[in-house]
Amino acid sequence: MEPLAQLTGAKAIATLQTTIPPEAYGKVKDLSIKEFGSKTMLHLQPVGESAICTMILCHRNETMLSELKVVCQKTEHVLRLTLKEPFTLLGGGCTETHLAAYVRHKSKKQLPEVASLLGCSQAEYLLGVDIFCKSLESVARALEHDGRVSSIDLTHAHHWILPADVTEECLEESSDSCGCGLVRSNSNRKWTHLNTEYSDFCPAPLLRDAPVQPCVLDSFTAKLNALHVAVETANIALDVRYIIQDVN
Repeated sequence: MEPLAQLTGAKAIATLQTTIPPEAYGKVKDLSIKEFGSKTMLHLQPVGESAICTMILCHRNETMLSELKVVCQKTEHVLRLTLKEPFTLLGGGCTETHLAAYVRHKSKKQLPEVASLLGCSQAEYLLGVDIFCKSLESVARALEHDGRVSSIDLTHAHHWILPADVTEECLEESSDSCGCGLVRSNSNRKWTHLNTEYSDFCPAPLLRDAPVQPCVLDSFTAKLNALHVAVETANIALDVRYIIQDVN
C-alpha cells in the first residue's frame, strides 16, 4: 500500500463510518490493463513526475520467480540502506580478509596491555583473536562454490579466488584481480590459502591516486549489522555455556 499511496497521493483512512474527504482518494493520470503471460495487471500512471517505478518480474517457473522476487526485495532493501547512509565497504570478501589480517597484527602488537585489561592470559587472548579472525575469513571462503580455493595476498590482505591446481609459477595468470577488483595481480604478489597459517603483517595501504576502481562493493550498514548480530549471538552462546560445532 505504501507505493500506491506515494504514486496516487492517497491517504489511509481509519474508518468508513465517517465522510471521506475527496483528497484521501488520490489521483492518477491514466490506467490501463497490461498482460504478461498468464498475468493480467492494472497499470496506474501517476499525475506529473513521480519517483515510483514499476518493475515486472516474470518467469515460467514459479519457484524461480519466488527466488527472483526475494533477490529483488533484498537488493532494494540494501539500496535503501545505502541511500540512507551512503557508505560502502569493499566486496568480494576483501573487507573480511583485510580486517582479519589487521586485527591479528594489531592484537599481537598490543598483546600485554590488552590481555591485562581483559583479565585473561596472553594465550587465551590470542586464541580468541584467532577464532574471531578465522570466522571473518570463513565468510570470504563461503563466496566460492566452484571448487576453487580462497587465498589472501600478503601485501594488502585482499581476497583472491584461484584455481585449486594452480602453481606458484602460474599465479600471475590465474587471477587478474582480487575479489573487489581494486588490487591487480603482478609477478611480485605473494599469496597463501585462507585455511593455512601465515605470519601476521600490517596490510599495506593502496595508492589514493590509483586509476583502478573497485567493481564489487558491500553495504556498510548491512555488513556492520551482520557483524553485530554475529558477535551478539556468539556472546549468547558463551553465556549459556553451549558449544556450537560445525560438522560440515
